[in-house]
Amino acid sequence: VPESDVFCHLDVVRAVTGSDSGEGVLRERVDCETADGGPVATVWGGFPENIYVIFSNLPRPAASAFLVSSAGELAMSREDDSSAVWGVALPAGVAGPDGVDFVLRWDDGMASRIPGCFAEWPPAVGESCA
Repeated sequence: VPESDVFCHLDVVRAVTGSDSGEGVLRERVDCETADGGPVATVWGGFPENIYVIFSNLPRPAASAFLVSSAGELAMSREDDSSAVWGVALPAGVAGPDGVDFVLRWDDGMASRIPGCFAEWPPAVGESCA
């Protein structure tokens, strides 16, 4: 168990191990429960030259995210390493009549696509698509 996790969850570590060190505790990553319908992209803010979104209903955090439009595939970045907010600078005319797609890639190489988002551009803050 990493030291930062021991201090963050010290009461639990003590209850499980009987010590403050976390020695003997093995951790295993498990997927989160998700609802039917797949990943969801929700507009957090931005405009007119950028967009910020939060992705939810995911089995685990995305390792990378991309906005795909008639302008091509644009790599998105997290606002900081621990943020759930992903952003990207937008070229003019990024969204066509079919909107944009979001592609989420996982650390195991698999990917999910959220197609046809936000045909009306710019989308309103709080607007979601799945």
